[in-house]
Amino acid sequence: MKLTLILSGFIGISTMIAGCKSQNPMNTDAVVTPQQPPLVLPQPRDEKPQNPKADRAAIVLSVETDKTTLKRGETITLTLKARNTSDEARSLTFSSGQRFDFTATPANATPPAANEAKSETQAEAVWRWSEDKIFNMSFGNVMWQPGEQKTWSTKWDGSGRNGAALPRGGYQIGAQLTSRPRVTAEPIVITLAE
Repeated sequence: MKLTLILSGFIGISTMIAGCKSQNPMNTDAVVTPQQPPLVLPQPRDEKPQNPKADRAAIVLSVETDKTTLKRGETITLTLKARNTSDEARSLTFSSGQRFDFTATPANATPPAANEAKSETQAEAVWRWSEDKIFNMSFGNVMWQPGEQKTWSTKWDGSGRNGAALPRGGYQIGAQLTSRPRVTAEPIVITLAE
């Protein structure tokens, strides 16, 4: 019974489709296609684009500290400044809520550049500010107006990745914006003392 109903339904639908004809009032087999409106291209303008340029070369970074020597039990304030040195608005694209990062590497080693393979003379960071943090995964742009400066700061107590105090000596403090592509500041050197 079910098979009969299914076959009957299929045959009925097939017959309806085959019996359909064009509703052309002239009763011809001509195919009618709608006319497309002409394509109009926007004309070039002499004005500046409304979207700010993505230009990391115009965003200049600097790292500062409140002291050059850090003694055990003290903290040091690390500050990253990012200034738009151009006369136009500039933007950088970020793939998460994280905007910056700080690192510490031994001063006698060259810190690896962002997304670069480590060479024999480069050392891994012994401390990274973002290592124990979680950031939201929100994609977005950050815009700098001409001459605008944005500032981020954090405190560091001289401990390494595992929380233990690092050996005394010189350390390069690096900082970068976590944009794509990354923008990196020239590192500065501080001394960890007893």
